[in-house]
Amino acid sequence: MFNSNRITSCPLARAARGVVICPPDVFDEVAHAVAAIETEFCVFLSGVCDLESGIARIVDFYVPRQKVTAAYVEASEVFDARRYVGILHSHHSMGAFHSPTDRAGVDNAPVSIVAAVQGWSATTVWRLPCD
Repeated sequence: MFNSNRITSCPLARAARGVVICPPDVFDEVAHAVAAIETEFCVFLSGVCDLESGIARIVDFYVPRQKVTAAYVEASEVFDARRYVGILHSHHSMGAFHSPTDRAGVDNAPVSIVAAVQGWSATTVWRLPCD
């Protein structure tokens, strides 16, 4: 499931598709953690976002220090948009959806992925020069 708002006044809006590509080994490692860890957790995603193609390519992830509970995660480190393109956090068995807290911009990243045992949900936010 992808959420998108279309901006028609900027010529680059036509290119922003919100595609997220992740290598199988990275995907498998995170999927294993989602299944095995029964609390929420988060990882910072490294890679590149290409505005013209609308594609975010994930190449690796970093596990920051964090405080976790069954329904909450807070990274002790500040997300650095110069080093990372996204954040993934787990809802474990609660379901793969962006909660109101998630949608309020807690992740503050171009790519936000919520993973759960039942599936995955991703949103992308592209900052267009016409905004």
